[in-house]
Amino acid sequence: CYSKKNDEAVVSTQSTGVVVLLEVALIIVCVVKKDDVKEVVLDAADDLFSRYKLSYFDNDGSSPNVTATEALAVNVMMGIVGCCGLTNGSVYWGSDGSVPPGCCSDWSGESINSSDFSDYKVTSCSAGGYGTEYTNGCTEEVESIMSEFGVVIIVVVVAVIVFELICMCAACYSKKNDMVA
Repeated sequence: CYSKKNDEAVVSTQSTGVVVLLEVALIIVCVVKKDDVKEVVLDAADDLFSRYKLSYFDNDGSSPNVTATEALAVNVMMGIVGCCGLTNGSVYWGSDGSVPPGCCSDWSGESINSSDFSDYKVTSCSAGGYGTEYTNGCTEEVESIMSEFGVVIIVVVVAVIVFELICMCAACYSKKNDMVA
């Protein structure tokens, strides 16, 4: 659409069109390269979880291989998703039954920043007052969520794109009527 009266509106409409095209392109790339995207995400998660495990479960924790922020991210992610460990639930962390506090249903992140790193591992969720332990691994839980809500996510994204297109067309129509008047 073009209007001599308001070139800013034309630029805005064209920008919206570019954004919509980029959104569609991103969706197409993610669908086509789904396995590659999944592999990159799993590799990054495996690296982070492995370093957390090495720091707090496979040694004395005196020399952590993760930053406090990374340790908090692992725990918060497990709490949000409702999972424990990357795979196989609490078994992922070892045979002594200890788990990170993020594996516990009632953990709220209140003491994860201790200087001696003792709060990065609990012997038992119930004994620590953190509720019950999540049983599924994070990989399994995320895959379950994606398979359950994947269609809903796609529908919402498509609805947003259609809404953007309708708004862009309405803006063009409005500018066309301004030129006639």
